[in-house]
Amino acid sequence: MIQDAINVVQRYAQQQNIPCLWGHLHIESSLDYNTTTKYGLGSSGAVCVSIIKVLTQAYGFELSPLEIYKLAVLSQLEHFSHSSYGDVAVSAYNTWIVYHKYDDTWLYQHIHKDIDWLLHHVWPHLTIETIKEHAFPMSLVFTNAAADSQTMVKAMKQHQIKSYYSLFIESTKNSIDPLSKAMDQDCMSNVIKHTKSLSRALDMLQRNAKITIKTETMEHIASLIEPFNGFIKVSGAGGGDCVWCLYPDILSQQMGNDVLIQEGYTLLDELVFSKKEVS
Repeated sequence: MIQDAINVVQRYAQQQNIPCLWGHLHIESSLDYNTTTKYGLGSSGAVCVSIIKVLTQAYGFELSPLEIYKLAVLSQLEHFSHSSYGDVAVSAYNTWIVYHKYDDTWLYQHIHKDIDWLLHHVWPHLTIETIKEHAFPMSLVFTNAAADSQTMVKAMKQHQIKSYYSLFIESTKNSIDPLSKAMDQDCMSNVIKHTKSLSRALDMLQRNAKITIKTETMEHIASLIEPFNGFIKVSGAGGGDCVWCLYPDILSQQMGNDVLIQEGYTLLDELVFSKKEVS
């Protein structure tokens, strides 16, 4: 992934008739745990975007967040073809966003074009809208287990022709706009309400597809915060990594987090909400 990010920037520079730069690239990341287990929340996407930002600046390119996103996608297409690249979009924009993936078929049909053409051409269906950041009472908890989103998405592919999958997609779409409005209105009760709707759709998909999306550890975290009216939301494709814990108020969050820490879980609030970046 790191080499792919380097390669795509070098290709872009060559297409701009700029000679290759020579130097050393040193990466320090706060997204690794004990050097062996990676934290979730799109840590690989964050590393990819960080490398691309650093190298394009070194070459003197002034690129927008959208162009950084596109370069990151182009660098990962070969090895992560099933990704949504939502984590890449968040890292490129470095803020809260509403995201809709581009048309896969269109991009593969035009992948042979020059990178500059792809950066400045509209990608059909792609939507990335920044939204106001909020101080909602929510925490991010590491489940102590890594997840492979690629494997999860591949396993789910065979279910896309099923009626329950279509129902899942429709139910999810119907919850997005109300959730966005609840966030704009700073209404945590409605944020939780519509997040629960998303979770019910996910539970339905898990039952029918017989693929573990919410792990036993995630369910355990949910049970620990339930006495404080807390509620979990799966991060990424599920199957491990992280869960969001949403609470109705700050006091409930503090009590829920205390219990999670006592049970040995790692909270990533400092990493997420302080906006520490990979460099």
